[in-house]
Amino acid sequence: MNENIVDMSIVIDKDDLPGPRWNYYYMSEGDIFWKEYLLKNNKDILFILGLGFDPRMCIAYEKIVRYNGNGVIDCLVINFSEGEGSPSQKYSHLVKINEVKLNKLIPINSKRINKYVEMLSEDNIRIGSRQSLNTIQSFSEILKYNDIIVDISALPRGIYFPLIGSLLYLIDNNKTNDKKINLHVIVSENVEIDKKIIDLGIDEFANYIPGYSSSLESTTHEDKPKIWIPILGENQEEQLVRIRNKVNPDEICPMIPISSVDPLRGDKLLISYRNFLFDRLLIDPTNLLYASEQNPFQVYRVLYRTIKHYKQTLKPLKGCQIAISASSSKLLSIGALLCAYELKNFGIGVVNVETLGYQIIDEKNLFLEIPNTKFFTLWIAGDCYE
Repeated sequence: MNENIVDMSIVIDKDDLPGPRWNYYYMSEGDIFWKEYLLKNNKDILFILGLGFDPRMCIAYEKIVRYNGNGVIDCLVINFSEGEGSPSQKYSHLVKINEVKLNKLIPINSKRINKYVEMLSEDNIRIGSRQSLNTIQSFSEILKYNDIIVDISALPRGIYFPLIGSLLYLIDNNKTNDKKINLHVIVSENVEIDKKIIDLGIDEFANYIPGYSSSLESTTHEDKPKIWIPILGENQEEQLVRIRNKVNPDEICPMIPISSVDPLRGDKLLISYRNFLFDRLLIDPTNLLYASEQNPFQVYRVLYRTIKHYKQTLKPLKGCQIAISASSSKLLSIGALLCAYELKNFGIGVVNVETLGYQIIDEKNLFLEIPNTKFFTLWIAGDCYE
């Protein structure tokens, strides 16, 4: 491990779990919160986003900039490269469109800060997640801001999981600054856009995300039962197969998103995975978990209760290890992130299969879906938890 990377996964052998930290939470939809929050106070903000082709990249930044009064709103742009062979390369013209728009939005009193993340090394080894950790740790000015906003709308899971975990760790362990730093996560959610952007090629093997691997890869805990909780999303069976092979679980508890837009979405997911879940893996239907597709904090609570149940039940067997995977929307994946971060020292990890690139279905109509996009703000650390 690089000595500059903070190890957030030291295993503590305890029976009682902490928290739940986010039993009470703040979440909002749209820009009403930001209008009230920023116009009352002049705040210095660091806005973090990824430079990509996704048309949702600038939606939140554009709205928040207009409300920030006299405070600065510096923009830290993560320029991530998936490699010259990535299928995403053919959408470089869309990346340029987003970049031009972003540069026009940055206020005169604010600046753009560029950070570069290579997803693959010259030896074709995945390094993006570890570079993402270094992105925060190498930015010495980060503690000067009142608020840090991370917009994950154009970021892959392998980057935003360690990025947000690193920020939480930094804020939780800030001993040098009396100022309370607020951390917000923004997700611009649009199911129709998600359907038009599909994975094209995936890694041969699943891996645990750095900072969320805990003891799951340690041979000293091989005798403990392993529980796998996959949060399901559409068209992810290949990824699930690779994750299952990596975890080799003793028990599986799939989580099904409950949709308010399409009440049958959960049923459709179960039908599409019927062969994999029930015929091949022989999952007991009573193991199914359910959570709202638009409330990551509910996902967090369901995960927390499930993990606590297994920890207590399997205590006579010296406990258990639990792997979470989020082959789902970014909004739902934040619930998994929060739970895994809080319980990172208790044998909990996040396993993921990286994508080689993406393909856009019906590119001509991709931008027509933008007006139907909803953006959600999750306030996950700071003043509201005092």
